[in-house]
Amino acid sequence: MIEGRINHRYEPVVNITIVSPTGQTRELEAVVDTGFNGFIILPADLVEELELPFLNSSQAFLADDREVNVQVHQATLTWDGARRRVRATASGTTALVGMQLMTDHRLEMDIRIDGTVRIRSP
Repeated sequence: MIEGRINHRYEPVVNITIVSPTGQTRELEAVVDTGFNGFIILPADLVEELELPFLNSSQAFLADDREVNVQVHQATLTWDGARRRVRATASGTTALVGMQLMTDHRLEMDIRIDGTVRIRSP
């Protein structure tokens, strides 16, 4: 089970650990974004720092319907107690956990500041 909280901006956040190809780890806070249908978005500077392998460029649609070109990298992260390789979009400064990463999991939230966020395997 993955546990997090609702932050002061009413965003559900969880901590994730990214593992670089050389084994370096970085723990960071990520916003759970049910409007994002990919796996994960990582800050571009973190992707560069960890030298995550480039996969391809792709088009993405933002919440305001703008279409943008993004870089997609391979990332390894610790998810629900196990290492998992996923496609990570490099963009912005905030990490986002998307719906594909949460596939076959249950998302529960107590909606209030400091409320509990739980992502668990069924």
